[in-house]
Amino acid sequence: MVPGIRCENRLRAADFIRGEETQVLGALSLEPGLRHGRKLLCLPGTHTKWLVLEDGVIREFLSAPTGEVFGVLRDHSVLVRDDARADQAIGAGAFEAGVKRYRESPGAQLLHRLFECRSRLLNADMEARDAASFLSGLLIASDVGGALALFADAIADGLVLVGAPQLTQLYASALSHYGHDAQRVDGAQASLAGLTRVHQFLTSQAQTHAV
Repeated sequence: MVPGIRCENRLRAADFIRGEETQVLGALSLEPGLRHGRKLLCLPGTHTKWLVLEDGVIREFLSAPTGEVFGVLRDHSVLVRDDARADQAIGAGAFEAGVKRYRESPGAQLLHRLFECRSRLLNADMEARDAASFLSGLLIASDVGGALALFADAIADGLVLVGAPQLTQLYASALSHYGHDAQRVDGAQASLAGLTRVHQFLTSQAQTHAV
């Protein structure tokens, strides 16, 4: 068991990491360059994590339930058609359209944009199969835009995405609309590398105490 991390985030709220710290540890093993400088890491998922990494040390972080909000709105609201499959792949075209629509009015509140997923269907401006992808574009653009504004001082030495390739691709695409490139690290490989580091450490500790 890895104990996780607690902090007070930039919004002055308690925040927690339970599991993603292992991925960060693995990313440091896979990409030694992350151990130097001040970098912003994004671990997209059900509860997306934005972390400030300074010389390989997590200094602070912020959680955004982007994936959870997407799942709830997709499966339990009228914004997306009832027959939309929960495992349906996100379509690049509709996703990009959602990101662009959000970027067109960056000062508008996200709540004032969400019903467009429904109204576009009612107005026959969008295919029913594209509503979930459009919704994903709006949510991820909001997540990315908010994080870049909050952590503007942490991007100078690089921005890194750690997670499932499909998710990191979506975030990389959204980031490109904000003028940022991002290094990508496979989340499964990072998790395995992190668990391996933990095992090696515990094994060495046990051998030390056995001597």
